[in-house]
Amino acid sequence: AVGYAVVFGVGIFAHWPALLTDSIMWDDYLILAWITQGRFDWLYQFYSNYGVTPMGLVYLPFIPTAPTAATTVLLAKFICMASILLNAALVMLISVRVAHGNRVFAVLAGASAAAFPGLSGEGFQPTFLLYCFFVPLFLTGIFLFIETALSPAFRPIIRLVALIALLLSFSLNSLLVFFYALVPAVFYASIGRERRAPRQLFAAGVQFLLRHLDFLAMPLVYWALKELFMPRVGMYARYNAFRLDWAGILQAYERLVPDMLETGLFVPLSVPLAM
Repeated sequence: AVGYAVVFGVGIFAHWPALLTDSIMWDDYLILAWITQGRFDWLYQFYSNYGVTPMGLVYLPFIPTAPTAATTVLLAKFICMASILLNAALVMLISVRVAHGNRVFAVLAGASAAAFPGLSGEGFQPTFLLYCFFVPLFLTGIFLFIETALSPAFRPIIRLVALIALLLSFSLNSLLVFFYALVPAVFYASIGRERRAPRQLFAAGVQFLLRHLDFLAMPLVYWALKELFMPRVGMYARYNAFRLDWAGILQAYERLVPDMLETGLFVPLSVPLAM
């Protein structure tokens, strides 16, 4: 309980200024107009055009519950704050298992997740709700993936829920790549504290991969379903398409550091200074 109190306190302290800002992004004007006019068909079409239909469903509850733009913006702010705290709690649950019960490490990991400045650097806007929904869903899937890996018995319900959570979360396409970066952490959580010789570790790794082929295939399954049932159309035909453009990839890495400094440092500092 103390660990959660510390993490939640860090999250609230880090992000409370974003609850007071009055900034919205360019897509927000379209989304707010469609919500207040009750035009879910336009929201659905907007996100379907570039192949991420489930994103439009995130805004469906706002149409009957938030009839005005001001109500939508206010509700979105508090949902974003609640999502940040939920993410931090899930990171704690994941970290305590990856660290084999080290609660200090888990609290530090949860506090780091709660304080991440990129989550509120430009204020809380309705467009940010996509992250507020899909990121907790992704972390839930990872947590249940770890629970599945830790259990010697077959747990079909937990496994199925984990796979569905991950499949839906991949609508936020960046999580497709992030998923594979966390697979070694899931494996490390599953092998316990005992020391193992390299040959034993290799055998455990092979067994882990064979036991969890369904999890490892899930990003590929999502992309296949996306290409088949949610194709990109019109001006979004090239959105998130696979292109081995090496010059473009190098240029993206050249922009990476400046972009990280802007979103992670300069913009978050500008919000409290401007108030």
